[in-house]
Amino acid sequence: MSIIQTELVTCPACNFLQERQVARSVNAQRAPHLRDQVLAGTLQRTVCDGCHRPFELAGRFLYVDFARGHWFGVLPRGEAVELAEEEALLAQTFRKAVLEAPLVVRELGATARVRMVFGVDDLREKVVVFDAGLADLAVERLKLLLNAEAPAGFGLE
Repeated sequence: MSIIQTELVTCPACNFLQERQVARSVNAQRAPHLRDQVLAGTLQRTVCDGCHRPFELAGRFLYVDFARGHWFGVLPRGEAVELAEEEALLAQTFRKAVLEAPLVVRELGATARVRMVFGVDDLREKVVVFDAGLADLAVERLKLLLNAEAPAGFGLE
């Protein structure tokens, strides 16, 4: 089940307070239009009613697509987090929701890849990488290598 809630959000540019629909949980198999929004780069994106600048709706949410083996915790980009705590929380959530669930759910989650990403751009990248049949951890290592070897100002930072 996907959970989309109406919440008050503040524009990071002008501090204008406005209501928006915010994803707290996305089940891409049951709500394919939300997966389409991820791929289009529009999920959790809005334009401020005050200053008319686009911004990303910050917040944590879970992205699940059992058919494709995805169980991703999405954290706000740039938020200071205690990584070990966040990883433990994601693992605990997966354990309770899938591994300790009825057999049918455990079978659905048997091949799930549990990952944590930062922001909707990283979520989109992860979905695209898996759709392409690539090993996401190898792609992450390659990105680290490219960033380490790139000259300053090359645009990979």
